[in-house]
Amino acid sequence: MSQANFARYLADMSAPARYFGWLASRLPHYPDTLNLKTMVVARSAGLRPLLELEPGGHPLAVDQRDGLTSHAAQALAGKIWHGLG
Repeated sequence: MSQANFARYLADMSAPARYFGWLASRLPHYPDTLNLKTMVVARSAGLRPLLELEPGGHPLAVDQRDGLTSHAAQALAGKIWHGLG
């Protein structure tokens, strides 16, 4: 999120709010995820914010929206844990 939005978030972390941001990570086993549009959803004190990807056709956004089958989740975890292609 922008520096201004981050400052607003820090000023009152207990207030539920939504902030525009960009995903600043490349996640393995997905097409490039760097700079995907997101909404950072602040929640009550003590809870980490949620990160919602902008709806669209990117496979990560689809997986976040629709979920993964247990088989697909296990296959992805296996690739990550074991460094498989």
